[in-house]
Parts: sequence; structure tokens; C-alpha cells
Amino acid sequence: MNAEEMRNYLNLVEDRYSIIHEGIFDSIKNWIAGLGSPVKRRGQELINQLAAKLKTKYAATVPQQTQQSNKDWMWSKLSYKNLYDFVKSSGFSDEEIDRALQNPIVTNNLKQLFRTLPADVNKPVLPLKGAAIKNNTGFVSTTVDRQTKQYLSKAIATAIIDGLSYIEQSKASTGNTRPSASTAAASTTSATNTTTPAGTTAASDVQDPAQIKQAVDKIKTYLASKEGAA
Repeated sequence: MNAEEMRNYLNLVEDRYSIIHEGIFDSIKNWIAGLGSPVKRRGQELINQLAAKLKTKYAATVPQQTQQSNKDWMWSKLSYKNLYDFVKSSGFSDEEIDRALQNPIVTNNLKQLFRTLPADVNKPVLPLKGAAIKNNTGFVSTTVDRQTKQYLSKAIATAIIDGLSYIEQSKASTGNTRPSASTAAASTTSATNTTTPAGTTAASDVQDPAQIKQAVDKIKTYLASKEGAA
């Protein structure tokens, strides 16, 4: 299997006509499991950076007791504008942001998330577009999932950011790269962050036949499970 074939399988997962039946965390977990390791590393790196920015911005306004009781408290402060500003500052274009926002995994999970919000909450129109959320200061969600103890907003942000990481990796593997703030950010990752910057490993990982085959096999399994559930 080569990198092009792997991307074709990933595009099937992103098929706009697919229907996702699982819950928010299950479907996003399956989506991430189907991604190549460079994409997952880059996505985790960006999630860590976004969490750090949220923590710095809102720590002074959140009681210490709340911060101590839930280490992921900062995700309750994630607004659509926060998310848009972050990915934009990480070097992604509006076109790339729209593509990640309109991933059916994201759209279907946002539909589920919207059902948990109070009726008077102003919900953005789906599928999301960057132009519609870049000035939306409303929180994505302040709800914590009872089973996983994670904020739903973190799950949504993870799916969007991993989608962007996949787009970034696809361009890198075809040589269609662009200078970006995300590349610069990767080179300045804190020494305390154990995530490996994608810029130093992505090319070699994508060319590794064993890793490509492993990623493709995972995606095949996921697609087969979808056919069986139909």
C-alpha cells in the first residue's frame, strides 16, 4: 500500500454521505483510530497547545477548587471563536478549516451535542463554516460526559483538529507544502511535552510500508463494521 491509497481510504471515512450511528466519543475514537500515526501525533500536539492557551486565558476566572477537581476544566471555556482563532493562527487556511468543520464525523456529533444544550442557547447552523463561527463567542459545550468524564467540547475540538492534521499531512506527503505558523509551532514544542513534532517525523512515517498497511487495515476494519451495522 502506498500513501495515495491510504489517503483514498481516509477519504471514504470522510464521505459526506456516510451516516454515523455511534455516540460522540465512540465515533470520534473510531475516526482517530483510522488516522496515521503522524496525523495523530500532530493532532495531539495541537490539542495540547489549545488547552494551554485556554488555561492561560481563563485560569484567573475559574475557582481553584474547580481546577483541582477536573484537570480538563479549560475545555468548558472553549468557544467557537477560540477554536477558529487557534487553528487560524496555527497556519490553516479558511478553505482547510471549512473542510475539517464539514467532516460528517464532526457534523453528526455536533447534532448530538446540540440536543444536550438548553433550548435558549444560540446554536450555529450546521455544517459549520469558519466565516460563521469566527466571531461566535458562545461556548461549544459546558457538558461533561458521565462515562468518560470529558467535556464534549474537547471531543468536538479533537475531531476538527485531527481533520486539519490529516489535511496538513496529505499536503506534506505529496510535496504540496506551505510555510505555516503550525510548522513553526512544532519546532518550539516545550521540552515537557512528550509529543514528537510532526515536522521531524511525518515524511519518514508516511513512507514506512508497515505503518501504511497497519493504518489501512484499521480503516478497512472500521468501514467493514459500518457495512455490518447498515
